[in-house]
Amino acid sequence: GYGYWYAANGAANNIIINSGTIIARTGNNGDAIGPGLRNQANNIVINGGNITAIGSNSNGIGGTGTIINGGVITASGGEYGYGIKADGLIINGGTVIAQASSHNQMPGIGTGSYTTDEATEEQLATIKVVVNGGSVLSKGNVDIGYGVTKAYAKNTNGETIYLTKIKLNNITSATKIESITTSDNIEYKTNDMYTGTEGDLYLYIPEGTRTINIETADKTYSAQIVTSKDNEQTVNTLD
Repeated sequence: GYGYWYAANGAANNIIINSGTIIARTGNNGDAIGPGLRNQANNIVINGGNITAIGSNSNGIGGTGTIINGGVITASGGEYGYGIKADGLIINGGTVIAQASSHNQMPGIGTGSYTTDEATEEQLATIKVVVNGGSVLSKGNVDIGYGVTKAYAKNTNGETIYLTKIKLNNITSATKIESITTSDNIEYKTNDMYTGTEGDLYLYIPEGTRTINIETADKTYSAQIVTSKDNEQTVNTLD
């Protein structure tokens, strides 16, 4: 649903993408995949595919309760939009890039007003982003936020998780990840998960020090890594 600001009231429910190459580009005041400006979308499920969602003055992917189980997904917000709207978002796998609008330096994955400088605890609680797997690169003033305020995601166990950047050495093209295991037995799902062209991965895992093993078709990479809430995006290089 799209239209002028006073008429963008189209709903969009039960959008399920299993595969294919999809380029979704919005008109005015509607999400590229999702609802019109003044409505909601429920039950957006992405199980696979190569998906590009480009918002104009809205979100790349919107809606409430979106589930990403796999796929290679690039979602870009328009002038007032997030790459992916955060309300009830669950990421179980895939390779996800969420690019925020440059307007007011918004987060790549977010919700709330783009003018919000400081959010209350109640507002931050509405973020509800769960990451159980996948490589998730959220590009904006913060990775996940309410307006312009930083918030933290959870995993399926309810633990707070933090962005940790991993670089696999000697990789020069996108490489599929077969499995990820850790010394503290974190279950991290890898369906449709690929590195960047320089071996980069973006994981969300609990704070702490652990040994991580990342397996591709050709090699197992292993190293001790440190995840800290005060030192996000530390590059942990794995040989």
